[in-house]
Amino acid sequence: MIIFENQGEIDMLAVELLGVNVKVGDNPIGHFGTGLKNAAAILLRQRQGISIQIGLETHVFSSKTINVRGEEFLRVYLSDRPLGFTTELGKNWKTWMAYRELYCNAIDEDGHVYRTDEVPVSCKGTTRVIVSGAIIEEIYEKRDEFILATKPISTCFRVNIHQGATKNVFYKGIRAGELSVQALYTYDLRQNLDLTEDRTIKHMFFVEHKIASGIVCSNDKDIIRKCLVAGDGFFEGKIDYGNTTSEASQAFRKVTENLLKAHVDFNRSALKKIDKTVEDAIVTFELNAIEQQQLSRAVDFCAFLGYKIDVTKITFATHLGTSTLGTIGNERIYIAKKSFDQGTKMLAGTIIEEHCHIQLGYLDMTREFQNYLLDRLVSLGEMLWKKPL
Repeated sequence: MIIFENQGEIDMLAVELLGVNVKVGDNPIGHFGTGLKNAAAILLRQRQGISIQIGLETHVFSSKTINVRGEEFLRVYLSDRPLGFTTELGKNWKTWMAYRELYCNAIDEDGHVYRTDEVPVSCKGTTRVIVSGAIIEEIYEKRDEFILATKPISTCFRVNIHQGATKNVFYKGIRAGELSVQALYTYDLRQNLDLTEDRTIKHMFFVEHKIASGIVCSNDKDIIRKCLVAGDGFFEGKIDYGNTTSEASQAFRKVTENLLKAHVDFNRSALKKIDKTVEDAIVTFELNAIEQQQLSRAVDFCAFLGYKIDVTKITFATHLGTSTLGTIGNERIYIAKKSFDQGTKMLAGTIIEEHCHIQLGYLDMTREFQNYLLDRLVSLGEMLWKKPL
């Protein structure tokens, strides 16, 4: 069985009433009362045993069937007292979240969590939530997946960086969200964030900014370098470091400058933090005869679609990044050699995309750009169909 223990005796009203939050610290990570009720409902649904020792008294959670307008529900009881919720509370929560709630409650009250084979003897001045069952035992064994137990390898006021590649993102040591792609490191956000009802991060778009700040502020050159050269296959490779308001550390500046001098593929947004531009990272090349023909055909095709391309404003770069085919800077289009290597169709598409960024002001990966491209597709379809929709 798993014991969640802390000193002090919880008020029974905090157990029975919804909307009661009486935390001891200034920076709690859980929601004492609400979390306990959610945990009790989840664990009862999973047929796990749950009881609570408050001083010398022991109270057992259970459920009994009730009927509401022809529908059956399992109402939660504490010993013989019916409580104001059913096992439907936290219906969409995962079982590990019950462990998380009880863990946070204990830690917020300066308590601890442990496993034992025997029910501990109740004593004055102590509160224990006692949970038994195969499911809670399995979750306890896997607790490191959602509760950080490692020490950070880099710290910042916004985020701590831990070893371990993962898609999970943590908030004050507790798993609270999932990144779109795997990250090289494990990130623990430290500043206050809005959470949803199930304690996950409400606005995930804040996460990138805070993680970027942690990397930009880091003094660990190895971490910084690995993040900057990660490529688009990892979360760090997709970060826009230029959007952070944090001042870049000397280590970040030095690593970025060294990567620039070495002509290594890296996340070019880092240049903004050291007052460099995309032009500083460009190594140009002269088009060969085949590439000249590709460019000519691509530009002609663009003109056919209604995009007039000024070739004199295109710069051809040996590379722009691990998976970057084109970019813009200082009112110029930069096209990577790999655009030619991947064929004239890819080259034409890259030129059109960067042309739209400069001439029309659309940003990458935005709804506005998506809508514009779809509208253009439909308009071209009308032209081929030779009648309007």
